[in-house]
Amino acid sequence: MNTSKKLRITGWVLSILIALLLIVGSASGKFTQWEGKSEMFGKLGWDEDVMVKVGIIAWIALGLRQPDVFRLAFGKRLAAKQEGA
Repeated sequence: MNTSKKLRITGWVLSILIALLLIVGSASGKFTQWEGKSEMFGKLGWDEDVMVKVGIIAWIALGLRQPDVFRLAFGKRLAAKQEGA
């Protein structure tokens, strides 16, 4: 394996890790209950139900941009990607 391929793989791995960190961090605040959540959203002028809807819309938007998200979420195999591997 040459250096350019190793760098590309390293870049993809780091990109995926950063994306997962941001996605999980963003989603955890919207979909979980924690102390002070309603007060904080109240100060911002938002209701907790609105934030859940924003989270769902964000996942749908991500899935529309990258359909593999829907396939992975529903347990379907990524046949096209596996055949090329």
